[in-house]
Amino acid sequence: LLGDKENLYTSIYIWMTVIGCISFIVIMYIFCGETFNKFFFGDRIDTGMDFFNSVLYTKGRHPYTQYHVIYPPLANVFFWIIGHSVPRDLFMNWPDSFENGIMIRGTSADLRLQQVLFFYFTIFVVMVAIMFVVVVSYAYENARTGMAMGAAMLFSMGSLYAFERGNVINLTMAFLLMYLIFYRSEKKWLRELALISLGIAAGFKL
Repeated sequence: LLGDKENLYTSIYIWMTVIGCISFIVIMYIFCGETFNKFFFGDRIDTGMDFFNSVLYTKGRHPYTQYHVIYPPLANVFFWIIGHSVPRDLFMNWPDSFENGIMIRGTSADLRLQQVLFFYFTIFVVMVAIMFVVVVSYAYENARTGMAMGAAMLFSMGSLYAFERGNVINLTMAFLLMYLIFYRSEKKWLRELALISLGIAAGFKL
């Protein structure tokens, strides 16, 4: 649990985040969104592709040799489950190479236009955000302060950038924070949960 000094720093961070978000919205309005690419990924037809491409890469069950992916096996299992939860007529028509996957971006075959897959992406973002806020709240004596801090962390540029890319780093961070908060808990089941969380974090992102 954090002391009074740390809570002061927390309040400062939260308010700076709020001011930063408002400033960003105002800047986007003034410049008609042209400054977006100065903060986020520059390719306008590539949003969320760390998620969608990762689902695509598990299609043939050979992500390391066929697509040369860098995610650990647990992450590939996660994306493979998502891919096999998509109707087979859509799944079977997905491209079989990285180059062909790039070519379909912005076309009617774009994976982001497939209802089921985009629904999973939305659920992924929402669940990670909720998990992140809840986990951070346990680091504070005042749960409301902790949840506000968790929300502020979600609106940091690094976190927003990861969400825009569809990257699993935010999920990994949530599990890593769970380990850091609970690994010295007096409750045995929380200590075990902390160790499992550390293993999951390592299994999703090196």
